[in-house]
Amino acid sequence: MSSTKRNIYVYLGKVILITLLIVLCIRSFFIEPFTVSSSQMENALFSEDRILIDKTAYGIRLPITILTVPFTFDNLWGKKSYSTAIQLPYARLFTGQIGRNEIVLFNDPSAIDKPLDKRSLILNRCIALPKDTVLIQNGLPFVSDKGSVRFGQLSVKEIVDSIDYATSIIVPAKGMTIDLDSKNLIIYKRTIEQEQGDNVSIEDGRLFMDGAEQDAYTFEDDYYWMLSDNPQNMLDSRTIGFIPFKNVIGRARFVWYNPDTSAHPNRSFKVIK
Repeated sequence: MSSTKRNIYVYLGKVILITLLIVLCIRSFFIEPFTVSSSQMENALFSEDRILIDKTAYGIRLPITILTVPFTFDNLWGKKSYSTAIQLPYARLFTGQIGRNEIVLFNDPSAIDKPLDKRSLILNRCIALPKDTVLIQNGLPFVSDKGSVRFGQLSVKEIVDSIDYATSIIVPAKGMTIDLDSKNLIIYKRTIEQEQGDNVSIEDGRLFMDGAEQDAYTFEDDYYWMLSDNPQNMLDSRTIGFIPFKNVIGRARFVWYNPDTSAHPNRSFKVIK
């Protein structure tokens, strides 16, 4: 091979590598494409909508699982595309606030068998903020912060067993302390277990941390109540409970394309509301 051809190949290789690094940086820290795969957010978003997620909206969440194949999520050709040999602690830069009614992409908090940034992705609308109260009245949810605000004829599935008698649920906030009475232990059991992992156990209606019984608990993160727009096809706080802020990836900003132009025309470059 002549030196001229070799120089051309080296140059092209550098261009391709730099381009891939720039794209990877943009996807990791700024904007990420996402394809809507279900009807649970209709009519704001339709299945097969290609949307853009603003990863700076609530602060840039830094990568946690470092050893991963670029441009893949959790698997590649049916096999795991990452290694948990190196895990960085959760960190976020330029933290922002989630607004009520914004459509948010987050990692499923119930998928505790995977690293935080490799858990399933869910797209929901934020209905209640930390310290808001979710009211259950005649099987319908309401939100109260300064008075009661009704947000839809949506049936409520139990997020924990025996929640029937609970008429109000306070959304946990970072630093908020609750008494661990029988009602609170039922409502917040799943959230406490997700925060503490193997350090916590519940026996005979009592909570133990590192073997010591607790009569109160202080939350370590802010939480949100997320809902699907379509009550017939839901994967949201009615089934998976409160959503921690550390699981939040970003805000859905734009629809840039939908391949089914006959059923969903004029979807290109629409602002998501």
